[in-house]
Amino acid sequence: MSGRVYGRYGRRRRRRRRRIRPGAGAGAAAGARPGRSYTRVTMTEVELVRLTPADWAAYRELRLAALADAPSAFGSTLARERSLSSEDWRERLRRRSTFAARVPHGHVGMAAGIEGDQPGHAELVGMWVHPHWRGRGVGDLLVDAVIEWAAAHSYRAVTLWVSVGNDRAETLYARHGFVRTGATQPIREEDPSRLELEMVRPL
Repeated sequence: MSGRVYGRYGRRRRRRRRRIRPGAGAGAAAGARPGRSYTRVTMTEVELVRLTPADWAAYRELRLAALADAPSAFGSTLARERSLSSEDWRERLRRRSTFAARVPHGHVGMAAGIEGDQPGHAELVGMWVHPHWRGRGVGDLLVDAVIEWAAAHSYRAVTLWVSVGNDRAETLYARHGFVRTGATQPIREEDPSRLELEMVRPL
């Protein structure tokens, strides 16, 4: 796998190491191993990997897993994205900075940063964490990675959209300094009854 290791999180490593080195080993979206009770700092080390176009297959698996797990949270559909070509996935990775959370047996989450609609704003998109890994700090790592990427590229703020009623996700974002702007929009144009709300974090 050609992804680049962006940081680590694990037992006795409460501070993420910011060195960059080539990643090693590919893996599909994976859940927790049976028989283990995990806490916020786990025995299994989590790596933050920045995906490249060469990692399109791993990215595709993560994205399809996200759409299957939470179909109402995204603006696209599982059927639509299953039909995308390998070049479509590569191009998507070229156009955004995508971070994946990786453990020894696979990938367990992702988030990406893109140019926002407002001047000077980045946007956090495509956030998802495998259900077995929620509440263990993986989401915090991914949000931090996008915030740090945006700051390094001189953006003034990071915006995002979160489904109305997804209190757990909104709490995660609020913990990192995001606040509601008051703006809402339909998650999908074909269903205006399902809304998402905008949040912003100044940098």
